[in-house]
Amino acid sequence: KITFAGSIKWLENKPFDQYPRNIAKAAERYMKEQGIADVMIIGPEFEFNIFDNVSYEVKSHCISCRADTMQAEWNSGKATSENNGYQVSQKGGYHIDVPKDITFNLRSKMCILLEDWGVPVKYHHHEVGGSGQLEIEVELGKMSTMADNTMIIKYVVKNCAASEGKTATFMPKPIYNEA
Repeated sequence: KITFAGSIKWLENKPFDQYPRNIAKAAERYMKEQGIADVMIIGPEFEFNIFDNVSYEVKSHCISCRADTMQAEWNSGKATSENNGYQVSQKGGYHIDVPKDITFNLRSKMCILLEDWGVPVKYHHHEVGGSGQLEIEVELGKMSTMADNTMIIKYVVKNCAASEGKTATFMPKPIYNEA
């Protein structure tokens, strides 16, 4: 007998009640049983940051982390070939357009891949954070479907960024004093 993800007791194939997908299913059942609603429809916005490089160090005597993107205003004075002069001011990135939005093509590629994976995308845009904060919004869906889609979205975004030599993080507020 083959078990499915989120099960315990191999022979009985009993659902593991602390598995996130089983919690979502139980919440949907409860909502329906209580007469609250027949279905829960949600539409999350997936906000994340794209960095050109990330470095960190964790030692017994020190902990440090650095994240950088050429798009950030702190790189406006760098005399390098990567500096195109289109840095975005702090908290000035909301719906910026190319050429300042240097992540447009990458986000478009992510959205095409998400559609290929069966995740319908509503739209994407640069978010407020001038240092690479982005958003992909997907179409509304059932809670359990959106939970599955969340895992797909994180996988696609992170791997697509990595294929372009960048780092994607869904960590909240990775840049001090940004949105």
